[in-house]
Amino acid sequence: MTGSASQGEDLTLAEAVPLGTVLLQRLLADAGVRSFAIKGPAFVELGVRAPKESHDVDLFIHPADRAAAAACLTGAGWFVLGYDLPPEIDDIIYSTTYGHDMLPCTVDVHHVYPGLLADPGLVFEALWSERTSVPLAGAQAMAPAAEHALIIEALHRLRSAEEQQWGDAAERVVAGLRRPFDPLTVVAAADEVGARWSVAPVVSALGGARSDRTA
Repeated sequence: MTGSASQGEDLTLAEAVPLGTVLLQRLLADAGVRSFAIKGPAFVELGVRAPKESHDVDLFIHPADRAAAAACLTGAGWFVLGYDLPPEIDDIIYSTTYGHDMLPCTVDVHHVYPGLLADPGLVFEALWSERTSVPLAGAQAMAPAAEHALIIEALHRLRSAEEQQWGDAAERVVAGLRRPFDPLTVVAAADEVGARWSVAPVVSALGGARSDRTA
């Protein structure tokens, strides 16, 4: 990234998030790290959320690429935000947040996504095998297929709600969709990543059958 800090500060979040997504994906790709843009403007383009201002970039990488991604980002001037955590809890950490002096937004690099219960490496490969691209900042950004994006969006919304509120949260997810989804296709996509039970309230809100915890 080139330019002055003042140039970065002049960017609005609406400009910085899509631009940062494209730049970070290219930076990681040059280091051999595959990544998806998740949530934010990528999911608006995929029709799984209504347009709204995003405050950060969200990327999803293969869990085996955590070290390579960290080396790549810190080598380009990004720095880890937050406190160092003990290695004993490393297995419950699912993302790392980075900041940069030249951008007003942060980036969350996810190597695991809560609610995708299959093996994390297999989850990423399943997403990658059906990947698509979306237009961001005058370029193309790599993103999950629309059904996988809906599953990630649903998990993002459901995890902030109490279990008794999942039905209402699922209805809000479906109300924000900007394209139709076939519940059976969403179930098939959920099976690929171990999320059939996790997204059952959204499948139900789409008109599909509710799964129990054994499905």
